[in-house]
Amino acid sequence: MMPGWLITVITTAACLSVALAVHVYIYRRYHYVCPKCSASFKPKTFPRSLVALNGGDMRRVRCPECGLREFMAAVKDGG
Repeated sequence: MMPGWLITVITTAACLSVALAVHVYIYRRYHYVCPKCSASFKPKTFPRSLVALNGGDMRRVRCPECGLREFMAAVKDGG
């Protein structure tokens, strides 16, 4: 039987791996549209996107065009 701490470590690593995989999927396939200037953009780097505050399908990002920092909905790329 495995000790409890090892089960916790394995479970935590598995959860973090799934969460990271989901974020990579979203980062590659979604973009944001600024409500102020209508600019369409992705965060410049993956780590910047990873640490942005989020709430469900919204993420707090900064528009590179007008500088607005606000929660914006992710929009699927391409159509």
